[in-house]
Amino acid sequence: MVCFLKLVKPLIKLNISALIVPLLLTTMPSDAQNAVEDDATIGSFEGRLNGELLELTSVYNEVQPYSDLTVNETSGIITYQITSSIGESLPILQVALQEGNVVGDLDITSVTLIDKDYDTALAAEHFEVNGVVLERLGVIDDTVITLEDDGTIMFLLSADLIRIDLETREILNDQVAARIEGQYSGAFPFSEFDN
Repeated sequence: MVCFLKLVKPLIKLNISALIVPLLLTTMPSDAQNAVEDDATIGSFEGRLNGELLELTSVYNEVQPYSDLTVNETSGIITYQITSSIGESLPILQVALQEGNVVGDLDITSVTLIDKDYDTALAAEHFEVNGVVLERLGVIDDTVITLEDDGTIMFLLSADLIRIDLETREILNDQVAARIEGQYSGAFPFSEFDN
């Protein structure tokens, strides 16, 4: 099941998981199902969701290759994507960070927690360019993010999350559905900076 989540997590970014999840369940090779033995923990989130303890981990698998911590560049914008889960089941937490208004500073631009199923999620988003807010959903509190040259990252996370449709991003209830608070620490694999 962990391998299944590894296949699904990147698709969540593309918002097509609802279409492809059933297909992956029936076509997942048995050697991929056993690949969890090669996973190494590279990060963890420790916090609370609506006051209840939430502990999630991020993994890296050099054999597959697969990483829950990725770095992508599109049109000159670098995005650091951090995914954490509890292994074989939900929830899955995804946090995206981008360079902020001050060069070298990072801001959390989105928080997505898939908690019940792959159709809906709890989310908060804040996209801003040159001080102009382009999109806002929920509330992401300001925080200090530390990203070292060796790929080590640490930040505090606190956000008010809204329930959305995962495929369409439509707000299902504009009332705050959950409060998440905690700390993430981990390290990006060196291979993520080779691109």
